[in-house]
Amino acid sequence: MKLRPFLALVLPVLCARLASGVPATLTELNPRDGLPVFLAKANAGNKAELRVAFLGGSITAANGWRVGTLEVLRKTFPDTRFTEIQAALPGTGSDFGAARLHENVLVHQPDLLFVEFAVNDLGKPASQIERTMEGIVQQARLALPDLDIWFVYTLSSAGLADMKAGRYPSSARAMENVASHYGIPSLQFGVEILRRLENDSLVFRGPPDDPKSFTADNVHPTTAGHRIYTEAVARSLPGLASANAGKDASASRSLPPPLHPDNWADARLVPAERILKMVTGSPAVRLPDADHRFAAIPENLRRPTWQLTRPGDVLSFEFEGSAFGLASLKGPDAGSFRVTVDDRPPRDVTLFDSFCQPRRYRVRPWFYPETLSPGRHQVKIELLAAAPDKARILKKGDKTAALLASDPDYARNVLTISDLLLVGRLIAP
Repeated sequence: MKLRPFLALVLPVLCARLASGVPATLTELNPRDGLPVFLAKANAGNKAELRVAFLGGSITAANGWRVGTLEVLRKTFPDTRFTEIQAALPGTGSDFGAARLHENVLVHQPDLLFVEFAVNDLGKPASQIERTMEGIVQQARLALPDLDIWFVYTLSSAGLADMKAGRYPSSARAMENVASHYGIPSLQFGVEILRRLENDSLVFRGPPDDPKSFTADNVHPTTAGHRIYTEAVARSLPGLASANAGKDASASRSLPPPLHPDNWADARLVPAERILKMVTGSPAVRLPDADHRFAAIPENLRRPTWQLTRPGDVLSFEFEGSAFGLASLKGPDAGSFRVTVDDRPPRDVTLFDSFCQPRRYRVRPWFYPETLSPGRHQVKIELLAAAPDKARILKKGDKTAALLASDPDYARNVLTISDLLLVGRLIAP
């Protein structure tokens, strides 16, 4: 790899950081074992195709640092062809990422996998994050031993206090434990953000078209914010190349003992159509492929999707494992449903929230929140007649009635399912 073009990026930032108020305990790049196989292939050139996958939430789904990173790779390695595998879904975390990894990423046989869930996982227990992130690593390395993985940590205002105190936000700290255990490189985008905040060249929240604004909403980077993220990726490539120096990229990899024996290596999607014959009541209705509910979902991430439409419809199944959930579509027609597991008290759930604006549908995973011991479990899911109080949830004051009248889907109350989410396996009826 030719390092000279990148020194122009690296040296000014390093010098500026030494003179800034950024705590010395914060490291932008932890190269660890680097990206030996990927960089060896990229440096070989020969017009070979390398596939780069991006697994994450809305910050990665946006046409920002993800697109910029591909441009950086193409400029850095002009004799290599790079193909993108876009597997980012807004509002999702590493638990859903572990469940959909095989279907959305591994079947396409990537050479490099970026994993970005630090913002969406913030606030979750560290042990849970470690188990789901380790599940992603275990699945990836068992299926594709030569696949290189790179953790990247985005930053929202909720994590800023930790950064100013000289530590990564709690979600990133948990992810670092997994990265360290498996030798996976990690990149903390927030270090450069903090440096620019400290020298007043950046504000965390401001008008989206202001080049000094990092975000317009405390979470999602502006165009300028995404550019900072992209530059951090470019600056990190020389450090990763140095970490690979002298290493045999063809050497076989072996997985260390798991950090958590109960990690999510067995997480998976189970298509809903496999269990629809277990519905009692009216038959489930499949949404047409061109249905408006799929409009905001990338075509490659759309799944066959079904709806329970009549109150009292019940879906029952049995699985062997330790966790389960549903992959649904959240939007104006979301109703309420009741979940009963084994002999536990039932839980009433709705996926409807204040983001369910007219004709706005997004993929929404839901996981059963109670701890289940490994073993066989019976699950019953019933569509309820009692609808969520959509007017109260929307909180639009005098505008609520007009908003509800603007989309006939608000009058419907259904349960939409594309997949079961299992850590374990479905037991056939």
